[in-house]
Amino acid sequence: MIHLYYFFEKIISIKRRIRASLYFVMSGIYFKSIGVHSKIRGGKYFKVGKNVSIGDFCWIEAVINYGNQSFEPLLSIGSNVSFSDFVHISCVTSIVIGDGTLVGSKVYIGDHSHGSYKQKLTIQQLSIPPAKRPLGDFGAIKIGKNCWVGDNVVILAGTEIGEGCVIGANSVVRGIFPDYCIIAGIPAKIIKELKG
Repeated sequence: MIHLYYFFEKIISIKRRIRASLYFVMSGIYFKSIGVHSKIRGGKYFKVGKNVSIGDFCWIEAVINYGNQSFEPLLSIGSNVSFSDFVHISCVTSIVIGDGTLVGSKVYIGDHSHGSYKQKLTIQQLSIPPAKRPLGDFGAIKIGKNCWVGDNVVILAGTEIGEGCVIGANSVVRGIFPDYCIIAGIPAKIIKELKG
């Protein structure tokens, strides 16, 4: 009986992958592979290179509407990019990920916040649940070619990461970083230059 259950689970999983693949092929977008239970939304606003693979339980979205807000995002993913499991990408303005980049598990990349925190807020503003606050603090994100983003990394709005960078696991990244360096920490900073 248990074997039958796993057999039917496998068939359902294959059907979901085929359905997801057909949707993206019909939209002009093709992924090399899409893992199980992954959500990919707003494909009309994606630009995707060749051989892009997406792991299990990923949520990759170009956000078009949120509450009363409307957006025209651009989520650009280069060729030979690989996303591990549990990656969450949320784009309302612009996120560009360069060719050959490897993104580890449980990574968040987002070009906005739930609310705006650049100035002090009133008690009335703070009493609104974060999920109901208008999106704010927008800033484009650019990740260069051939980067390695370690597990559990958070990349925040307004960040630019140069080519060939390594981002250490568990880092929180905001700012502008040059090519070929190791970035790590909370907040992340350059800890080593790789180019001799």
